[in-house]
Amino acid sequence: MLQPLSSIYADNMYNSEAHALMDIRNRLSGTENCMPKWGLTDNHCNWSNIVCDKSGFVDGIYLTSNCKELEGVLADFTDGLANLTHLQHLMISDTKISGPIPSSFGTLVGLTELYLLSNHLYGTIPSELGNLINLESLSLSFNSLTGNIPSTLGQLQNLKTLYLSYNTLSGEIPSELTNIPTFPL
Repeated sequence: MLQPLSSIYADNMYNSEAHALMDIRNRLSGTENCMPKWGLTDNHCNWSNIVCDKSGFVDGIYLTSNCKELEGVLADFTDGLANLTHLQHLMISDTKISGPIPSSFGTLVGLTELYLLSNHLYGTIPSELGNLINLESLSLSFNSLTGNIPSTLGQLQNLKTLYLSYNTLSGEIPSELTNIPTFPL
């Protein structure tokens, strides 16, 4: 008996999402408390700190308070994130994840929330984050980010909250941020 084509497509998508999540996990250390079920059950929607939408696609990754021992370099698992095409919510906070924010994060255009607070991130805020046109909340607080706030953040027409405190940013607040209709300045 042949399986419907839509079912085969869905199975392949779920499988590729599970592989993407395992790729992320394999590039990190300190995963015991944070990702204990990852790979142990067939359905990745049942894995800890993962939320799926009604169709079974990964909608959110929440690596937060139970992930304090999580270590790795943020850029090392960007490819895995890029394969999660339905991802809307990415929260990585209070971890030992380090490195600069990769410019490739600007390709995660489905994101509505990006929280990378209280990690060990450094370098500048990539201007490519201005490509995240669906973004409503951006928090990069409590890191070691430097440089100017990119004017391209003014392209985020749905942005409601922006948290950049407790970094060592310099320069003026870009006037382009006043172009955001939903953003209270």
